[in-house]
Amino acid sequence: MNLQLITIILKEITEVLERKNYWGGLIVYSVFFSCIGVYLFYSIINQSPIQDSNVMKNFGLEIFLIILPAFAMWLFNEQFVKEKFADEKLFRKFETILTTPVKLTTVWAGKIVAIFLLSYPLAILTILTFSLIWMILGDSSSILIPSTASWVMIIFVAPITPILYAAFTGWAILRFVSWQRIMELLFFIAIAAFICIFFISRSFLTPTNTEPLTNWRIVLFSIVISIALFGLIFYLMSNLDKEKVISHH
Repeated sequence: MNLQLITIILKEITEVLERKNYWGGLIVYSVFFSCIGVYLFYSIINQSPIQDSNVMKNFGLEIFLIILPAFAMWLFNEQFVKEKFADEKLFRKFETILTTPVKLTTVWAGKIVAIFLLSYPLAILTILTFSLIWMILGDSSSILIPSTASWVMIIFVAPITPILYAAFTGWAILRFVSWQRIMELLFFIAIAAFICIFFISRSFLTPTNTEPLTNWRIVLFSIVISIALFGLIFYLMSNLDKEKVISHH
């Protein structure tokens, strides 16, 4: 791996790990979203005509474990995106990039990887906390979603979504003069998207068969789309000059 990239990643991570509020934030976010998730899940299955069905519970748990950790990661990421892109541009810290041979894409990629590594533990904590609360309050056997593809989606694929958002937002902040408005617009679009996904997913909470919601074709399709989107964002970043970033202060 590029030594410059590794240096940037370690620098960005170290700056955050030294703060006590980071570790507290992980705990608060995971507990808060897990409790909200369990409450919403109970509210939904209690309204279902097949609420005693383990099939129904598995479908619901699968959907919530896909959406909930990603949503928590996205909100948690907002502070890092603002700090590592918006604040640094606002306070002209990006001017130092012009005095170094480091590529702008390397700096951007290092920050994005750091944001992922800082926020991914929240996804795992949310999954574990949600599962623990559900096992205490509900049926402990129903947490075992019967699909390897589902767990791959939950643990590896779904957490990519908030990082795609962070990557695109980082590019937008560096690219546009009115990046404050861009951030607000992207935030509201993301909120609307998560709300739509949640309400659309509720229509799946009346399963007609015992098959898991997620299969390997869905996992593969999601990975291909994510790679394509990352490729597009990287292309946009590679066409962004350092001089333009500084001139857009």
